[in-house]
Amino acid sequence: MSNLLEEASLLRGDDEQNEKALQRPARNRWLLWPQQLSALVYACLLSSLTYNLIQWQQLRQEIARPDMCRSNYTGLAYDTPKKYESNWGKNDSEADEFWDSLDASPVVIALTYEEAASKYGLGPSAPFPWDNEKGLYYIKAFHHLHCLKIIRKAVKSFDRTGAWEGSREHLYHCLNTVRQDLMCKSDDTIMTTGNKPHVIGDDQTVWCRNWDSLVDWAQDPQRHACYRILDDDKPVQHSLELYAYCPKDSPHYETMQAYFNKHGHKDAFGKQYGEAQQT
Repeated sequence: MSNLLEEASLLRGDDEQNEKALQRPARNRWLLWPQQLSALVYACLLSSLTYNLIQWQQLRQEIARPDMCRSNYTGLAYDTPKKYESNWGKNDSEADEFWDSLDASPVVIALTYEEAASKYGLGPSAPFPWDNEKGLYYIKAFHHLHCLKIIRKAVKSFDRTGAWEGSREHLYHCLNTVRQDLMCKSDDTIMTTGNKPHVIGDDQTVWCRNWDSLVDWAQDPQRHACYRILDDDKPVQHSLELYAYCPKDSPHYETMQAYFNKHGHKDAFGKQYGEAQQT
């Protein structure tokens, strides 16, 4: 009997020890929980700090990039990298073909007077022939391209014949226009130089606005002025003919067509002809 009591006592002792052993890890887990929570909080804080540092660094880089200088007019940014080259070009015939392919016709856009004033802070301008509520406004880049084409023609004419048959007033206007804008913009990009004369910045990356995007913006149907430059320097006698090129998706296409169907076309440079011009 005593042996049975001793065995029972031993068993109870073992059970109590086992129960204590089972309870101890649970208590230990509760004791470790604040430490685990602290570690989790620290990890979250570290992750947040790292993320914010990365975002801050990216923001610094974005602010430093020239593409942040977005146009207040078109929204275009200096986000297009180009390799700069100082070489004047190919042979004469290829260079002539290249320059002739540069179309400055998007120079003129049509804006409502209300939009010009409220959105761009512009005053009234010359009237748009196909809508009394719109005026004609010029885009500088295309005007400068038009001017450079005239200056190049004058230089080549003097080079070949020693004379220039075009308008001297137009030429001087272009020179002064380009000068003013160069001094106004004061581009401070620093360029490398070579050991040869007239070689600067070859293969240097410069950041540009996207030219094609500017063309697209200017030729949006709502802004398209139906305008086309027929000759860079030849005097125009009938200026309305320059506005005879509305695309078919233009809101002014039918108005333009109705006018020319009724009145016919004239040679922009002076000679009249009867049939309506194809647009």
